[in-house]
Amino acid sequence: MGGSAQAAQGSGRAPPSSVVTVGAAGLLTSARTAVAAETRRSAPAGSVSASPAPGAMTRPSSSTRSRPSSTNQTCTASTRCAGGLLAASRALFDELHARLAEQGHPDLRPAHGYAFRAIGAEGATASELARRLGVTKQAAGKMAAELEALGYVTRAADPRDARRRPLVLTARGADALERSAAAFGELRDEWARRAGADALERAADALELLTDLYGRPGALRPVW
Repeated sequence: MGGSAQAAQGSGRAPPSSVVTVGAAGLLTSARTAVAAETRRSAPAGSVSASPAPGAMTRPSSSTRSRPSSTNQTCTASTRCAGGLLAASRALFDELHARLAEQGHPDLRPAHGYAFRAIGAEGATASELARRLGVTKQAAGKMAAELEALGYVTRAADPRDARRRPLVLTARGADALERSAAAFGELRDEWARRAGADALERAADALELLTDLYGRPGALRPVW
């Protein structure tokens, strides 16, 4: 996952990139944008989709039952694509965090990687964290308190502003980020051996294109 601001100040090294947010989250972002785009595309013009009540039984309408098979085939292909992206992103996250748990970081979850990236090498206050993540100050404060309790961040003094108490990554936070980078490198290599390096590059290009088409620039939205 990234690096410690304290360690970076002491060693002069820039913190490594957060794997959860730079690598695996690219797949998750593309998956989520694909599902959203497909939902918009497949909804009839002027219709308002509503979810049935929990446990409610639904029956397909006559128009749905009479759709041509080619339409059904297209829907199946679209669903398989979007569902495959979501399943792949979840599988990648789960495996990454299973390996981190074996290496002494059982409490990490993907949202923490977003927070680490938002904190960065210079640190961030709770308000800055909220703005960068696109969440409320209350949610950011809760995330900061959780990470502080787990020993991944601490509050430091800002020599330029005595009133500012930014969150910075601890040595444990830096260790988690470095182990995450190594673990994701292993996952990437395992994927490349199974799919082939060329196929992996094409998949990466396709994911970037999908995100460019439908993604929303700006805040890093944390996930589970």
